[in-house]
Amino acid sequence: MNLLTTFLTLAERARALVPGAVDVQPLDLDRDWPDIESLLRREEWPFVRADLELGDAQPGQTSFVARRDGRFAGFFTAHLFPGQDGPVGYLDMMVIHPDHRGQTVARPLYLRTLQALHLQGAVGLVVHTTNDSARLIRLLGFQPGQGFTLRIREPGPGGQGELGPVDRERLARADAASFGHGRPAWTGWIAEDPRVEVVGSELGVVVLRPRVDGAWSFDGFHPACPEALEPLVAAWWPTGATTA
Repeated sequence: MNLLTTFLTLAERARALVPGAVDVQPLDLDRDWPDIESLLRREEWPFVRADLELGDAQPGQTSFVARRDGRFAGFFTAHLFPGQDGPVGYLDMMVIHPDHRGQTVARPLYLRTLQALHLQGAVGLVVHTTNDSARLIRLLGFQPGQGFTLRIREPGPGGQGELGPVDRERLARADAASFGHGRPAWTGWIAEDPRVEVVGSELGVVVLRPRVDGAWSFDGFHPACPEALEPLVAAWWPTGATTA
């Protein structure tokens, strides 16, 4: 943690002793999912319970919920990925309830999560953020990385090519080739989840995961070579697919 984060963590420990302070506790998916689902639908995020289940299955799973005066105020999910120099903390998803924004809920939730990742040996952190949060993320010590655009396509024709099922071993090899190292907990969960489709051809491997309202997300593209990316995308485009 940088000096600013360390200072803020110490300050939040003192603030937590004040009556009416934000209460940050480990996330319990069975207990907290109704509140999380209601918040995601209100914010029009397309995520489903399986997204949090996947995070729960990863090494160093670190997820918290925040409450104020007993009311659900937000949540933060994170986990570890293997890196070249040691575990890397992936800050997956943080959403604050609109009724609690601007009321110092995000800070203790964020700092508690970072502290937990640090205690588990994280040597670095990775986060995806929106433009609205980019200034705060840079203030916390993050450096800009690769950008991306989230797009949605209306329902239309299905795939234009033939893709067949892909076994667990091929998925693991393709994922490792894309990321530079293996992620057995990630690919293992994907391969065993009956809700997920893993398909491919000589062009590469595609991972498709369900979203709300019957949509699908292209969760992973692993082309056999850079030139194969566009034909791989064209080979499988499910009705109502949401892409990133």
